[in-house]
Amino acid sequence: MSLLFYGSPGMQVTFRGQPLSVVELGSFPTYASFGAPISAFAGQTGELLFLMPNFSFPAMSYLDNVRFSDQQLPEPGIGSLCFLGALVLGWRALKQRR
Repeated sequence: MSLLFYGSPGMQVTFRGQPLSVVELGSFPTYASFGAPISAFAGQTGELLFLMPNFSFPAMSYLDNVRFSDQQLPEPGIGSLCFLGALVLGWRALKQRR
Protein backbone atom coordinates (compact mmCIF):
# COMPACT_ATOMS: atom_id res chain seq x y z
CA MET A 1 0.00 0.00 0.00
CA SER A 2 2.91 2.40 0.54
CA LEU A 3 6.57 2.97 -0.23
CA LEU A 4 8.72 4.23 2.65
CA PHE A 5 12.28 5.56 2.45
CA TYR A 6 14.82 7.97 3.94
CA GLY A 7 16.09 10.64 1.58
CA SER A 8 17.05 14.18 0.86
CA PRO A 9 14.34 16.86 0.66
CA GLY A 10 13.15 17.55 -2.87
CA MET A 11 13.53 13.96 -4.03
CA GLN A 12 11.07 12.82 -6.69
CA VAL A 13 9.93 9.21 -7.19
CA THR A 14 8.42 7.70 -10.32
CA PHE A 15 7.05 4.24 -11.12
CA ARG A 16 6.77 3.26 -14.77
CA GLY A 17 7.24 6.92 -15.67
CA GLN A 18 4.37 8.12 -13.48
CA PRO A 19 5.25 10.44 -10.57
CA LEU A 20 4.29 9.29 -7.09
CA SER A 21 2.88 11.65 -4.44
CA VAL A 22 5.75 11.81 -1.97
CA VAL A 23 4.86 12.98 1.56
CA GLU A 24 7.39 13.89 4.25
CA LEU A 25 6.68 11.84 7.36
CA GLY A 26 9.46 13.06 9.62
CA SER A 27 12.57 15.21 9.63
CA PHE A 28 16.04 14.55 11.04
CA PRO A 29 19.21 16.69 11.01
CA THR A 30 20.70 15.20 7.82
CA TYR A 31 17.75 13.51 6.09
CA ALA A 32 13.98 13.10 6.14
CA SER A 33 11.58 10.15 6.19
CA PHE A 34 9.21 9.98 3.21
CA GLY A 35 6.28 7.89 2.07
CA ALA A 36 4.29 7.48 -1.12
CA PRO A 37 1.00 5.62 -1.71
CA ILE A 38 1.41 2.83 -4.25
CA SER A 39 -1.82 0.84 -3.92
CA ALA A 40 -2.85 1.97 -7.43
CA PHE A 41 0.09 -0.03 -8.82
CA ALA A 42 -0.66 -3.30 -6.98
CA GLY A 43 0.37 -6.37 -8.96
CA GLN A 44 2.32 -4.39 -11.56
CA THR A 45 6.02 -4.59 -12.31
CA GLY A 46 8.08 -1.70 -13.56
CA GLU A 47 11.03 0.57 -12.96
CA LEU A 48 11.07 2.54 -9.71
CA LEU A 49 13.21 5.68 -10.02
CA PHE A 50 14.40 8.04 -7.30
CA LEU A 51 15.32 11.39 -8.83
CA MET A 52 17.12 14.31 -7.25
CA PRO A 53 16.48 17.53 -9.21
CA ASN A 54 19.28 20.11 -9.31
CA PHE A 55 21.81 17.43 -8.44
CA SER A 56 24.64 19.90 -7.83
CA PHE A 57 25.84 18.56 -4.48
CA PRO A 58 26.18 14.74 -4.72
CA ALA A 59 27.71 14.52 -1.24
CA MET A 60 24.58 16.16 0.20
CA SER A 61 22.10 13.70 -1.34
CA TYR A 62 20.82 10.74 0.64
CA LEU A 63 18.73 7.64 -0.09
CA ASP A 64 18.44 4.71 2.29
CA ASN A 65 16.08 2.20 3.87
CA VAL A 66 13.72 1.80 0.89
CA ARG A 67 10.92 -0.57 1.85
CA PHE A 68 7.37 -1.52 0.94
CA SER A 69 4.66 -1.55 3.59
CA ASP A 70 1.16 -2.96 3.74
CA GLN A 71 0.16 0.03 5.93
CA GLN A 72 -1.51 3.13 4.51
CA LEU A 73 0.21 6.48 4.94
CA PRO A 74 -1.12 8.44 7.91
CA GLU A 75 -3.44 11.27 6.98
CA PRO A 76 -3.82 14.42 9.04
CA GLY A 77 -6.56 14.14 11.62
CA ILE A 78 -9.60 16.40 11.61
CA GLY A 79 -8.45 18.05 14.84
CA SER A 80 -5.09 19.09 13.45
CA LEU A 81 -6.69 20.41 10.26
CA CYS A 82 -9.19 22.48 12.26
CA PHE A 83 -6.39 23.84 14.45
CA LEU A 84 -4.34 24.79 11.39
CA GLY A 85 -7.35 26.52 9.81
CA ALA A 86 -8.08 28.47 13.00
CA LEU A 87 -4.42 29.48 13.23
CA VAL A 88 -4.42 30.82 9.65
CA LEU A 89 -7.70 32.71 10.19
CA GLY A 90 -6.39 34.23 13.43
CA TRP A 91 -3.17 35.28 11.74
CA ARG A 92 -5.08 36.95 8.88
CA ALA A 93 -7.39 38.77 11.32
CA LEU A 94 -4.39 40.01 13.30
CA LYS A 95 -2.67 41.13 10.11
CA GLN A 96 -5.76 43.09 8.97
CA ARG A 97 -6.01 44.89 12.34
CA ARG A 98 -2.53 46.34 11.97
